Amino acid sequence: MSEKEKKIMEKLSDIVSGLPDTKKERLLGVAEGMSIMKEAQENDSSKKG
Repeated sequence: MSEKEKKIMEKLSDIVSGLPDTKKERLLGVAEGMSIMKEAQENDSSKKG
């Protein structure tokens, strides 16, 4: 993990600990959506290559 990724994870960890559960669920949904989009892009790239 790069230093930038570590800083992002630390910041998110600090933020999440103070959020209400509804906001945590929303953040999780965003992260899951980003993961799905990344996988789709990787699949598209592997089909083209």
